[in-house]
Amino acid sequence: MRRDVQQQGTAYNPTIACYVDLTRPDNTYRFFVLNLTQRKVLLQGICLNGLTDEQGRVRYSNEVNSNCSSRGLASIGERYRGAFGRAFRLYGLEPGTRNLRRRAVVLHSWAGVPARPTPEHPIQSQGCPTLNPLVLDTVAGFIAHSSRPILLRFN
Repeated sequence: MRRDVQQQGTAYNPTIACYVDLTRPDNTYRFFVLNLTQRKVLLQGICLNGLTDEQGRVRYSNEVNSNCSSRGLASIGERYRGAFGRAFRLYGLEPGTRNLRRRAVVLHSWAGVPARPTPEHPIQSQGCPTLNPLVLDTVAGFIAHSSRPILLRFN
C-alpha cells in the first residue's frame, strides 16, 4: 500500500490507509486500517462482499448492476447519510474501481455484520464494503481527523 500512496503523490494521507482483503474467509477479519509508517494494524473488522461463485469465492466486476465486489485502489470521499445511515462515497482510482460512483458502491455499516469472527457466514452485500457499525464509527474518526483523503485498497 505504501507504494500506492507514493505514486498518488501528496494528495492522499501518507500515514493511514484502509485495506480490504476479500481473499480471506468472510467470517474473519478482512477490513484493516493500517498505519503505514509504523507498519501496524490500527483496526480490523469483518467486511461483507458482493456476489460469490458456486464455490463461495468472491466474484469481481466493475460493471454497473453486477452486485459484485471491485478490485483495486479507491479514495474515501465525503460522508453522507444513506439508506444504512452514515456512509462514505468511494472514488475509484484504477480501471477495476473506476465505476464505483456509477455503481453507488460506498463504505457503510449494517447492524447484521458481526463485530468479531464467528463460525457463521454473514450475508453478501450488493458490492459495498459493509462493516459493523462500531467498526465504521472508528473508521469515521480516522477519516474526520485526516487532513487528506484516505486510500482504500480492495484485494
